[in-house]
Amino acid sequence: STSGLDVACKRVDLMASPANSGKIYVGGSDTIGAATGGIQLEPGDFYSIDIDNLNQIWIEASIADQALKYMYFT
Repeated sequence: STSGLDVACKRVDLMASPANSGKIYVGGSDTIGAATGGIQLEPGDFYSIDIDNLNQIWIEASIADQALKYMYFT
């Protein structure tokens, strides 16, 4: 998760690395993962969210060693 990143922002752009072989799920602390929901990102997928702090975004990967690139805007 980004729960340790207390960074104020206005928007976050996320991209699952094209080199990934699994899925990445993006959501809140109670809506994350294949069983519970969230936004599913396949390798190379892009998602943008308007949010006021990075610590509100939680990430889960379907398999180990997946990469998620992000850029936030203040």
